Amino acid sequence: MADQKKVDEDEVDYAGYSGLKEFMSETTMHGVQYIFRGAKLLRFVWLLGVLGALSGFLFFFITAVNNFLDHPSNTKIDIVSRSQLPLPAVTICNSNIAQFSALSSPYPHYELNCAFVCSVFNVTGTSSCPLSRNESNQIIRSDTRIARDILLDIGQAKTSLILDPAIAALNNVFPAAVPYQDSSSFRSVVTSAGLCHTFNHDGSQSGVERVGIDAGAKFIVNIDQPEYAGVTLLSAGVEIYLHPPQGT
Repeated sequence: MADQKKVDEDEVDYAGYSGLKEFMSETTMHGVQYIFRGAKLLRFVWLLGVLGALSGFLFFFITAVNNFLDHPSNTKIDIVSRSQLPLPAVTICNSNIAQFSALSSPYPHYELNCAFVCSVFNVTGTSSCPLSRNESNQIIRSDTRIARDILLDIGQAKTSLILDPAIAALNNVFPAAVPYQDSSSFRSVVTSAGLCHTFNHDGSQSGVERVGIDAGAKFIVNIDQPEYAGVTLLSAGVEIYLHPPQGT
């Protein structure tokens, strides 16, 4: 009876080992399956490799955990209440660098303005600018005005770009009671985008005391699309830049 029980236990142990061997030989764990199949020497080499990789993993894992525990970190959050936030400078540029009226007769210097725009945008000798390259250069050389003066002349004036709130209310754009900034709050400046106009250029405007759509500065912008000459670009719009005051 005892002998029969021992035989049964041996069969169970063998069946368990056989099942483990079958599982390990079919598993997708890298390297483990080669420990249970193939030549004995090759299996021994794979066993050493897997044990070495496992030892390396445990070493680096324990090292990382100890390093984390040796360098505790604290996060501190301070809530600061400010009664007023400073306003940035706001520079608004019409995408149209050259007004059509400044390129047409009888506008003063219209020939020079047209030659300058055609030369800068390299559209001389085209339907939009019938001047040739030589004609354009001759006109530019014959005048003493510099490029900055020309850009000031052909760009959209701030009184045209930034509408006065009262005028806008008269045209039923916005009610007159809404505090929109007029053009007197802007300074004109020549940039790489042409003639632009900057609000709060020196930081003199009072800051914002509350958040929300009704709290900041408001402008009514007129792109004056009939003045687009079609020389500089085909789309209409404005470019708006936010930057620190005195950074124009």
